[in-house]
Amino acid sequence: MAETAAKTAKNEVVKTKHCTECACIDPDNLGEPPVTCKKPQYQGDGACDDGNNNAGCEYDGGDCCYKTVEGGEVKKNFCTECKCLDPDNLGEPTGCKSPGYKGDGYCDDGNNNAGCQYDGGDCCYKSLESGVVKTKHCTECACLDPDNLGDAPGASCGSPKFQGDGNCDDNNNNEGCQYDGGDCCANSLESGLVKKKYCTECKCMDPANLDDTPDHCESPGYKGDGYCDDGNNNAGCEYDGGDCCHNSLESGVVKTKHCTECACVDPENLGDQPLGCESPGYKGDGRCDDGNNNAACEYDGGDCCYKTVKKGKLKFDHCTECMCIDPDNLGEPEDCISPGYQGDGNCDDQNNFAGCNYDGGDCCASTSKFGEVRTDYCGQCKCKAE
Repeated sequence: MAETAAKTAKNEVVKTKHCTECACIDPDNLGEPPVTCKKPQYQGDGACDDGNNNAGCEYDGGDCCYKTVEGGEVKKNFCTECKCLDPDNLGEPTGCKSPGYKGDGYCDDGNNNAGCQYDGGDCCYKSLESGVVKTKHCTECACLDPDNLGDAPGASCGSPKFQGDGNCDDNNNNEGCQYDGGDCCANSLESGLVKKKYCTECKCMDPANLDDTPDHCESPGYKGDGYCDDGNNNAGCEYDGGDCCHNSLESGVVKTKHCTECACVDPENLGDQPLGCESPGYKGDGRCDDGNNNAACEYDGGDCCYKTVKKGKLKFDHCTECMCIDPDNLGEPEDCISPGYQGDGNCDDQNNFAGCNYDGGDCCASTSKFGEVRTDYCGQCKCKAE
C-alpha cells in the first residue's frame, strides 16, 4: 500500500474509503503508521476482517465485536477466526436479536444463545420435533445448546439450506435428508410439479412417494404455446402439443428459448429441421447470431444489418463475426445510432463505424479518452479505426 499520513490523521489511522492511490505526499509527515490495516478500505464496513482485527486498525473499526459493530451482529462472511479481540468490548450477545423468529422452525444465528433459549430450540435436531434443522436463514447454523448437542443420525444433506425449498437437489436426495424435503417426487409436492433447474439426475427416490403415473404435462399451461418445453415433451402430453418437432409446427420452426434438450421425439413427426437457423428461437430477437446469419434463416431475421434490425440498433453480444452479409441490406449508417454515447469513453457497437467517427474513438485504446477500451456496453468491441 502507498505510504499513508498516519502522523497527521486522527487516531493515526488513514481512512481510504474514498480514495484510490491514498498516498501520503506531505514531506513533513512521511512514514508508515506503527501497525496498518491489511485491508483499510474494509475497516468499519460492518463485516469482520481478520487482517484488520488488531489494535493498530482499531479492531477493524469495531466490526468484530457485537458491542461495537453497527446493528449488534458480527457479520462473518469475510473472516475465518472472526474473534472479538478488543479488550474493552469482549463478550457474547445475550437475548434474541430477532425475537419474532424465535421457535419458528428456522435456525437464526442472532437468536442462537442462552439468553434466547438457543433460538427456541431451532438450531439443534434433538430439540426439534421434526429432527431436521432448517438452515435457510442462518450462516453458522451451529447447535450450541449444551443440553441438545449432537449430529442428526444419518444426516447427509449436501446443501441443507436448499432442503424443502421447492427445487430438487441431487445432493440432498437421500433418506438422511428426507429426500430433499420432498422436493424430488411429484407425489410429495403440493403442486405435483418437480422443479429440475438445480439437479442433474432429478430422480424420485423416496419409496413412500414413488411416481408411477404415466407421462404427463409438467407445465400444462405451456402445451402447444409454440415453444418447446422439455417437461411436456412426452407421449402423455402429446409431445408438448407438437411444439418440439418442425414437422408438427405450422411455421416449421422450433422455438427453443424455454428448453434444454429441445429434442423432437414424436415418432410421427421425426426429421431434422431444414438447414437454416441454428438457433431458431433467437431469429429476429434484435441480437445478431452468427449461426442464424444466412439466407435460409433470413439473415437472422435482419438482426445483423442496421437497415433491417429493430430500431436500427445493432447488438453484438451474442455473436463473434457479427457481419452484415445480406446482399440487399449492406452498408453502414451515415450517423450515430446512439449519438449521446459517442465519445463517452465506453465502446458502443452501434456507433462503431466511420459515419460516427468510430464511436468518437471509444473502441480503440489509442483514441479512447481513458487510454483503454471499456467494454461494459459492447459485444464485439473491435477497434475498426486503425
